[in-house]
Amino acid sequence: MNCAGIKKLFSPYLDGRVSGSEMRALTRHMQQCAACSQACAAMQRTQQLLASLGPKQAPADLALKLRVVGSPHFSKPSSPQAFLQAITPNRGRNRCGRRRPRFGR
Repeated sequence: MNCAGIKKLFSPYLDGRVSGSEMRALTRHMQQCAACSQACAAMQRTQQLLASLGPKQAPADLALKLRVVGSPHFSKPSSPQAFLQAITPNRGRNRCGRRRPRFGR
């Protein structure tokens, strides 16, 4: 197998999802190819570091945000202006806090 084929097996190898023949080919190649051996070791270290971080806690207001996004009012706004007001944090105001001009009214 060539380096490109071996590199495609790194992730399944580290997850323990390679067949016996793939494992033999990978092991044989990495014994002869220092670049692939180092790349696989680096990926393994990265995987270990990420695993050591543990699961991330969801924000406390995630459930509320999901309900708002999934609500009929949010998903089908009555007008483009209503939609923009729903998603704009400074409703009706620009970055400086001044009221935005209303056009078409």
